[in-house]
Amino acid sequence: MSDDSDKKDGQKAEIISFPTLKERDRIEREKREAQSAKQKRTVKGWGISYKNTQWSSGDGSPVAPNSKGNSGVIHKEPFLKTGNIPPFTKFAALAIIVIHVLASFVIPKATLGDLRMTFTFIPGVFTGAEPMTSLFSLLSPFTYLLLHADWMHVILNTLMLLAFGIFVEKRLGMKGTIFFFFAGGLFGALLYLALNFSSGAALLG
Repeated sequence: MSDDSDKKDGQKAEIISFPTLKERDRIEREKREAQSAKQKRTVKGWGISYKNTQWSSGDGSPVAPNSKGNSGVIHKEPFLKTGNIPPFTKFAALAIIVIHVLASFVIPKATLGDLRMTFTFIPGVFTGAEPMTSLFSLLSPFTYLLLHADWMHVILNTLMLLAFGIFVEKRLGMKGTIFFFFAGGLFGALLYLALNFSSGAALLG
């Protein structure tokens, strides 16, 4: 009798039971709920922005102006804030504006013409096709960057300088940005020279 009962017990132990369809649905639902609760715990906060106003929550709760976890109304900072502009980018932008103000309202037109002939980049001066008015013309592959034709030219170039300069200087630092700025200017001058070898047309801006 004992041998038969042992065999029956062994057979019972080998039987594998499968959950019913209802139990499987319950298990899947519990898994989803546990995963959702875990994701909510890991979220540090949410934010909703509309125009110039932002509502935020620091505890991961649903965010709305009247929600329980609302940490208050936060006004967005403007993108272009003088405190956010790195030093060289700020200096270069101001230099461009100040130089053009002087050229437009202070320096006499006759003198301005001579200065532009000296400090704008003229390919013919470097190839002998045009006379060199001053040894300062040797600096023109760099100084042309700070001179502009009119106010629209100044505004567009200054905005582009700020848009790129802020990110470049934060990445490369001030020394790296100064090198990048003047190396780019020199490359632009050389390219203009290659395309306009004996030209007397000035490059500026």
